[in-house]
Amino acid sequence: MYLTAPDGCCLAYDEYGEGPTSIVFLHGIMMDRSVFSEQVPVLAESHRVIVADLRGHGESGKPIEGYDLKQYVADLAFLIAQLGLTRPRLAGWSMGGSIALAFAASHPGVASKLVLIGATPCLVQRPDWPHAVPPEAAQQLGQALVADYAGGAAAFCQMMFPEADAAQASTRVLGVMRASAPHVTLACMNNIGGADIRPLLGSIKDPVHAICGEHDAVCPPDASRHVARVTGGALSIIPEAGHCAFMTRPEAFNAAMMNESPFHA
Repeated sequence: MYLTAPDGCCLAYDEYGEGPTSIVFLHGIMMDRSVFSEQVPVLAESHRVIVADLRGHGESGKPIEGYDLKQYVADLAFLIAQLGLTRPRLAGWSMGGSIALAFAASHPGVASKLVLIGATPCLVQRPDWPHAVPPEAAQQLGQALVADYAGGAAAFCQMMFPEADAAQASTRVLGVMRASAPHVTLACMNNIGGADIRPLLGSIKDPVHAICGEHDAVCPPDASRHVARVTGGALSIIPEAGHCAFMTRPEAFNAAMMNESPFHA
């Protein structure tokens, strides 16, 4: 299914199930809505589930510009309004989590809950923020994607899957990553990956549940602990999982996501 945003960009999405609560899944950079295939059948039994391709990703339009948090927040607000969603839960993974946070900061009370999956408010280390990717590693990744997009995608994919039994999932994800649009990836890395949105955390009024893999190298568990602590939210750490816990440990992840009373950070 498709919507046309006010600026003419096509936004692709799928909708499953029905129920009193709706859940909107937001994927990460270089990805598409297919990555949540392990969650949709389970959650759609009792929820209205929407999985969307972000602008520039998957089957959505890929304009030259417009890849920043302001535009993605506008797209999300448009999707929620057009689908008539009342207080949906926003489940954002990685960059999708940044979008969910920015949306909640500017649209308080619209979402009933934020589920932040491997989502950090600051991707790259700062002097006061060690819970992140070292700046040298982030720079090397950016350079690799410019020099050899397919090779850079492979390096990034390897970083996301530390699990020894993740070959099938990583192969699938790598295919999605290599099919992504380079101009979109680089713009998102510059505009969102390099941003520090920690100041937004104090303004979040919606309930927060941070979920992170035990061995996540992109969003280390301490980053999720910080998010949960500052927002007064809940925290779930998925054992023996990396950045894609919802793919490699779907049963544990789904149980955490369905849990209405996870332990507090």
